[in-house]
Amino acid sequence: AEFVQRHLDAIGEGHLPWKTVWTSVYRAGAMTLDSYRHGRVVFAGNAAHAMPIFGVRGLNSGFDDADNLAWKLAFVAKGLSDAALLDSYSQERIAAFHVNAENAMRSTEFMSPPSRGFDLLREAALSLSEKHRGIAQLINPRQTQAVCYVDSPLSSGEGDAL
Repeated sequence: AEFVQRHLDAIGEGHLPWKTVWTSVYRAGAMTLDSYRHGRVVFAGNAAHAMPIFGVRGLNSGFDDADNLAWKLAFVAKGLSDAALLDSYSQERIAAFHVNAENAMRSTEFMSPPSRGFDLLREAALSLSEKHRGIAQLINPRQTQAVCYVDSPLSSGEGDAL
């Protein structure tokens, strides 16, 4: 309660009445299926992977899953490709999961330092960020960005799509 009141005071809202309704211990974790395609069943979003809450990569990744899968399903449904095209969805999005999970865990470690070393890094970054704007990027990195599917069977390996 004292911790919450200190934060409310710091943002100028300490005068508002409040009470604790529920507390728990949050355990950050990232998990993924080994494959997002099982025959005619395709998994996306939280059904395929779970991300820590810090860094808003879970929902963004779900949107990216849908974007990746939609055109492939349309090609298969229209007969423009055989169903093997759907295998690239799984490969590409699992690779993206690993990129997103790494970034989400970095955000999680910053928001909830797992050790005194991470805590010192956080304190240093926060104390320097106001005067040194470059350090602020360490605190608030871009939340999502395009993932390059370098190892995708649909990629030429030179950054150009086939």
